[in-house]
Amino acid sequence: MTYKQIVVYDVPTMHKKLRKKIADILEDYGLERLQYSVFGGNLSNEEVENMVILLKKIKPETKVDIRLFLLRKSTLDCPSFITVSEASPPHPSNTTSLHKENQDVLLF
Repeated sequence: MTYKQIVVYDVPTMHKKLRKKIADILEDYGLERLQYSVFGGNLSNEEVENMVILLKKIKPETKVDIRLFLLRKSTLDCPSFITVSEASPPHPSNTTSLHKENQDVLLF
């Protein structure tokens, strides 16, 4: 599946309730959990705006890093996938570089 938005967050382990609250908001908007703190989805602009408003209302007692990557059509047309084997990490010359100009990042 191709996603138009990717949300990544980092919350210290000791703040389980806060991590759950963030995950619940993302899941309520229909985002799919890709990894423990990584979600992907295909939201409308209005849904993204409303989700960001809810996330900004969270008043954590600790530092929280939430990043929303908005993928442009040019990025979606030529996705880059990197597969890493546990046995042997890839040599840097064998990996595909991702161009930063093909994505927007919203930090809050």
